Amino acid sequence: MIAFLILCYCGILWLVFFKLRLLPWNTVSQAVSAVIGILAIMELLILINIYQPYSTNATLVKKAIPIVARVPGRVLDVPVKPNTPLKKGDILFKIDPRPYQYQVDQLKARLSLAQTRLGQSQDLLKDQAGSLYDVEQFKTDVDQLKAQLEKAELDLAETTLYAPADGYVTQLFLKPGAVTLANALSSVMNFVYGEEDIVTVPFRQNSLRHARQGDAVEIAFDTYPGRIFNGFLVDIAAATGEAVLTPSGNLRGATQVPPNGPLWARIHVEDDVAGYLLPAGTNGAVAIYTDKGKALSIIRKVIIRFYTWLNFF
Repeated sequence: MIAFLILCYCGILWLVFFKLRLLPWNTVSQAVSAVIGILAIMELLILINIYQPYSTNATLVKKAIPIVARVPGRVLDVPVKPNTPLKKGDILFKIDPRPYQYQVDQLKARLSLAQTRLGQSQDLLKDQAGSLYDVEQFKTDVDQLKAQLEKAELDLAETTLYAPADGYVTQLFLKPGAVTLANALSSVMNFVYGEEDIVTVPFRQNSLRHARQGDAVEIAFDTYPGRIFNGFLVDIAAATGEAVLTPSGNLRGATQVPPNGPLWARIHVEDDVAGYLLPAGTNGAVAIYTDKGKALSIIRKVIIRFYTWLNFF
């Protein structure tokens, strides 16, 4: 940005002193021009950074979750393809259901027998030929078997895993024949939600004082030189990692000063980017146009376009 402003100022000097020859180019004019240039550029830099925040560390992010099998088993089928759009409810993969089906069939048979015995014991109790203890015992057996059957049916249903929402699977390495483990740390694939496109941007702490939710934003992704995308400011993170104090048995020392980190802003991309190659992790530059110092937004617009044009090289 400084180089751009210097080039602009040099262009003005060339126009005034050499092209139009409005003033003589002597020692006095050179000194005055240098002082004016330094002061003017410094003031512009301060005002632009305050009123029209800018960052070249923007990143397009997506929400993702690990897919973990709730029941162990051998994988029979993985019908999904990586980086292919999925709808909510599409099958991700299937585990061999036979061991769980056997368990369900066994419990259904035991439950049927227990229900028959419960009915017989109730009939005997009515005829005063049985005991209340037998009825209560068989009723307990029926209730326990029903609960076991519900769990077994849930396990059987978990042998087929479905997409939790619209999105896609990326970096897919799961293949038929693999064995899944019922362990929260044993994820078999990563599912990325196909929600709205959000850009996270770190800003210097003195740059967001005038930024407000809904402010217009321009985004220049590195993957598309010369293309500017429109968006708006969603919010500014209310807390950063430097502010987090985790509970522990150790007292915080006076020398343990947290680092002076940036503040994070979330940007929503308004333009339709469905036809663009913008995977999660795409980087770029972001300019926020606040209601303060609107005249300076012209310079900021030129600067962000200058940034994206440089990406051609």
